[in-house]
Amino acid sequence: MVKTKAPLLPDLVSKEARKQSLTLAPGASKKVTFNVKIPQNGFKGTILGSVYVKRTSNNEPQKKGFGIKNSFAMTVPIVVTQDFDQKITPRLTLTKTKMDSSSGVPQVVGQIANHEPTMFGQIKMHAWITKKNQTKKIYQKNAEKLSMAPRSTFNYAIETNNKILPKGHYTYHVKMVSGKKTFNLKQHFTVDGATREQVNKTLIDPEKPGINWWLWGSLGILLLLVIALVAYLIGRKRGVGEHDE
Repeated sequence: MVKTKAPLLPDLVSKEARKQSLTLAPGASKKVTFNVKIPQNGFKGTILGSVYVKRTSNNEPQKKGFGIKNSFAMTVPIVVTQDFDQKITPRLTLTKTKMDSSSGVPQVVGQIANHEPTMFGQIKMHAWITKKNQTKKIYQKNAEKLSMAPRSTFNYAIETNNKILPKGHYTYHVKMVSGKKTFNLKQHFTVDGATREQVNKTLIDPEKPGINWWLWGSLGILLLLVIALVAYLIGRKRGVGEHDE
């Protein structure tokens, strides 16, 4: 949820009335009412929320030695709009982009925020990754029929074929089309050694340490120099010995 000073659904109901308890006989029903108070100056756009219902007691007979306990809960969605026909254009930004592995595979996740109190849907999305200041798409992903709630955020992940991005600077791009509206967003991000190490720790199939060719190459050159020096000293010693004779 995007941080905002605008009212949320709980702000429209008094603290005393936000939580209600009731008892129902089997098969019975009861109407529950929450009084909503609109701010004096009204509010802009749409407010989304819900009523959460949870059973607090369980009167079902328990079978001896049976370890499963049933529970019941449900959420009823609520939409409050002061002027339903009011046209508000979504204002979208990329608030955070990073290399991630919370799903067990390496991916780049971009967090998209809708800062306005309006919801919109039927979104076609195309997201892709490039190296910074380049246009070649390294990885990409498409989706359709997405939707965003008012003042909300959601994460959109691009998988990287089970490979952690090499160290470097990259750009996350996303194009979102909803009806006649088109949004083009991008954000730079960096993958460093610490990021690669942290991501690798939580992978289902972590990368194995690679061969350090620079180190082995340097050691090889050093060994050749030592061998050459030893050969030179031995040859010189033999030359001196033959001269003395």
